[in-house]
This record gives sequence, structure tokens and C-alpha cells, in this order.
Amino acid sequence: MSHRFILAILILATFWGGTQVQAEVRSFTDRYGNYVETRFLFQETQTFGSNGPNIWTPVGRIPRRGATLNPNGDVVGDLWPAIGDSGQAPHFAWAVWSRLDQMDHELVWSRWTAGGWRMTSWVYPVNPEPGHDVDPDLAFDAGGRPFLTWWRDDNGQGRVYLSLFLVTQWMIAYPVSEPGVNARFPSIAVLPEGEIVVTFETDEGVIEQTVLFDEPVTITDDIDPLDYISDGGWRYVAEANP
Repeated sequence: MSHRFILAILILATFWGGTQVQAEVRSFTDRYGNYVETRFLFQETQTFGSNGPNIWTPVGRIPRRGATLNPNGDVVGDLWPAIGDSGQAPHFAWAVWSRLDQMDHELVWSRWTAGGWRMTSWVYPVNPEPGHDVDPDLAFDAGGRPFLTWWRDDNGQGRVYLSLFLVTQWMIAYPVSEPGVNARFPSIAVLPEGEIVVTFETDEGVIEQTVLFDEPVTITDDIDPLDYISDGGWRYVAEANP
């Protein structure tokens, strides 16, 4: 289920019927501690001066078998997450979301490991670029490698970016949309042939941008995206509303 669809459910439930929705991301294990799955859990509560839906607040008691991701996220103002499964055994989940760092929102990430959720880390520990990095989306290639897209809001102008996970860290951000194009709300898919398709909204309409990744023989943590990523062409898939 898309995280944007989940957010819509939270907002509608909050303002329809006088209830507030509380939600969490919870992973479950079996009796032997083996990972089973990750779910979004929801619970309606009464609204008494609420400012909106709680995205990260645990729903009920945290279970013995599993763990809740980022249970203090609502306290620090974290935004909704993108959750993905690599599709490769043992099917561990990955999560990316936005966290306020001083004045800007920056991306953070975690993934399930054999010992539970990995400690939350910044996607880019040093990010000199101004603007809010928001609305991440995840997809995985045939080998289970995660690809990440999001957009950066810099004084009202949006630009869409792409990254992929290398060995222990994310690749330097690669700009997908052209400079001067107000691009927002991307989604990503990796086709069986390896092509990366990023779809995003602009003032003129919805654009589908294809990106080609020429995977090197050996993946390292210092890959320069300009050496391996190229533009595969774009097309409008929907015109802007008049």
C-alpha cells in the first residue's frame, strides 16, 4: 500500500466523524525470532484539541515478537515513511522518511536486520543543499538493491532526485528533473530490464522519466552517479488540470 494512500486515510479519518487516527509501523517475528512481515497499524481515538493524525505513535502495547519502528517519530515531527520489501529472501523491510534537521527536513532511513530495526541514520550525513527533502519512495531491482526518489522544496521550487544503496551508504543524489522545472511528488519503479522509471508532477503535467543505470562490475561506496547514470528519455503521461 502506498504511503500517500495511507496518509490520505489518516487525514480523512481525522476530520470525518470527529476522530483522530493513531498509526505505527510495526514488524513481526515468529516464536523463534525470525522476521515475518512489516505492517501499518491504525487505531481511531477521540480528538481533544488534536493537531492532526499521529503517524508513528504505537497502537497499543509493543509486542514481544517484533518491534515498532521509530516510536518517538511524532514527538520530533517526523513525516510519513516509504516502506519497501526487497523481494529477496529473507524479505527484510526498508524504510525512508523525512526528519527536521535545524531548519530543513532531511531524509533518514532504517532497515530490518536479524536483530531488529537498524539504528535510524541520515541518508546524507552532510547535506549542504538548502531546502526540504520530502515524499520519498522506494523500489528494488531484481537483485534486491533499493532505489530511492524524493523531491527537494527550495523556496517553493521543487526538484526530483534519485539515489541507490551501495554497500553501506546511499549514492550521492542524482537530479532527475531539469533545473527550472517545478517537479514534485515522485514515485519510482525498476523494470525487469533494469530501467528506472521515475514519475512526478510538474506545473505542465505528470512526467515519466526513464533513467539508465550502467551497473559496474563491483559496487563500492564511492560510486559517482555521473559515471554510471544516464538520461533514458521522458514523456508526459498526463496534462495539468486547466
